[in-house]
Amino acid sequence: MSILRDAKRTLMPIYAGLKHVFLKPYTIKWPYENIPNLPDEGYRFDPKAGIGYPGSKGRHLLYMEKCTGCGSCDLTCQNIAEAITMTYGFDVVTVLDEKCYEYFKEFRPEIVEALDAILGSFSAEPSCIQYNSLSSFFWTPTDVKQIIKVDGRYEIKLNLEPIFDVRAVEVLYQKVYPGVKKLKVTGWELGKLEAATESASVELSKQDLTVSVLVRKIDMGYKQNRRSFFPSVDYGRCVMCGFCVDACPFQALEMTNEFELSALSRRELIYTPSMLAKRPEEFNITGVPPELNVIERARMVFRRLVW
Repeated sequence: MSILRDAKRTLMPIYAGLKHVFLKPYTIKWPYENIPNLPDEGYRFDPKAGIGYPGSKGRHLLYMEKCTGCGSCDLTCQNIAEAITMTYGFDVVTVLDEKCYEYFKEFRPEIVEALDAILGSFSAEPSCIQYNSLSSFFWTPTDVKQIIKVDGRYEIKLNLEPIFDVRAVEVLYQKVYPGVKKLKVTGWELGKLEAATESASVELSKQDLTVSVLVRKIDMGYKQNRRSFFPSVDYGRCVMCGFCVDACPFQALEMTNEFELSALSRRELIYTPSMLAKRPEEFNITGVPPELNVIERARMVFRRLVW
């Protein structure tokens, strides 16, 4: 009996291993192989009919022309993941008087150091002006369009796209104050500071020069959303439950099949309304992984033919 029992214990693992050799593998070498049974469409919900249409629950798709800024998605997510935040769109503008603007055109060091420090705090932002130096910023035709004259003063818009945040003062602290800290070391003094939900400003002065930085809420131009109040999603928190889609009474939110949302920093996981409004990119990667050997390559080709 002991011999049979020992033989059974020896043969059972071998039998289990041989049995799995002939089973279809579950591992998919994505993106070189397509994931089977993955829906082509994203999940959406029709509140009038009360029907949810099946689909992938990946990155959200925001229809800004439908969103009214009611905040239903935000309220729903507060009890689940707190991943959605309603945000405004802001512009950041540097205001110069006639004297400062003339110094700016002549590249006087008194004004160049101030503008260069403020612009430097924006250089790493994808929604703001990319520049190598102050001279390249000023003389590039596309950037000169950012400069307008209003009531005898010159306004230089620093962002190319709206900057979304909860309050204007948050944009001021996050985008402007890194440059302000550098200017304090060189002798610039922090002057009048005004902060509110929709606007914020700060003045910097040195000798007889004064530079103002203004953060103001912009009108996105949607009639159904006059406050320009749109949701942002933090995918470091989102659990892809889809309840925000169910809660939207205007079908302004859907979910797509874009599931690759990895990033190198925590900040990159926060998607602004303008990012959510863009259609997801389709993956079109062909070929085989370079690390596969000859046998694995042949097996991969065979699996494609069978499936």
